[in-house]
Amino acid sequence: MNQHYLRFLRLTAVSVICLGMLALVWKTLGPTYPGFAVATYVLIFTYISWYDYTHREIPNAISYPSIFLAYLGGAVMMENGFLASLIGASIGFILFFSIWVVPQLTLGAGDVKLSIAIGALCGFPNAVLAFSVSFVFLIPVVISVLIVQSIRTIRSNFALPMAPFLSAGGLVGLLWGDDIILWYTSLLNQG
Repeated sequence: MNQHYLRFLRLTAVSVICLGMLALVWKTLGPTYPGFAVATYVLIFTYISWYDYTHREIPNAISYPSIFLAYLGGAVMMENGFLASLIGASIGFILFFSIWVVPQLTLGAGDVKLSIAIGALCGFPNAVLAFSVSFVFLIPVVISVLIVQSIRTIRSNFALPMAPFLSAGGLVGLLWGDDIILWYTSLLNQG
């Protein structure tokens, strides 16, 4: 197939997915300040995910403004408060920086900065849920890639972009984080 045609198909697919996520945000949160903040998140983090997928990096020119906007958006528009946003950002930094310093893993510094932004926007405790969901989305893909590579006997340096999984986990945390946490804590209180 022609490279331009494949690129067109990929961009069309990303656009349709983005529109679907925006429709989901509108249906879930409506025309509210949190709805606006999450819709902005979808647009920015879809771009970041696409950039990470195509270039295998997240530039600082995107990361640093995202952290700042996410902190303000989480504290003010999502009504998390400044402390909850700071704790969420700290959780993202500590968790992903700890993974990043392990030399054999392919997590980049851009993913660490992205996790700070997601943690700040989700706030505490939703950031913990967002990162857990990110790993739940990521683990089956990693296992599938490892199985395919073991069957093919050809070893390649396959770099899996983390941004789409982080972004998806963040979206789940933003849209349904409070409901999931309430459900989970009610299960713990029953037992």
